[in-house]
Amino acid sequence: MHAARFPDKAFETLIVSANGDPVWDTEGRLIHIDSSFQGAGAVDVVIAPGMLLGPDLQPINLDSIRQLV
Repeated sequence: MHAARFPDKAFETLIVSANGDPVWDTEGRLIHIDSSFQGAGAVDVVIAPGMLLGPDLQPINLDSIRQLV
């Protein structure tokens, strides 16, 4: 179907952040980023982590995330 239009590349994965900068996960590991939300362009699928925390290690309000996208 959709992937048939791209025989050499069925899909591409990107790891993105709001501004394209690396982010730290809750275990203290640095996650390298491929692009910002805006730089990623049009996408078919978005997988959002279930435990996105702010600098205070508390869950970020979903409305805040919507403002960034």
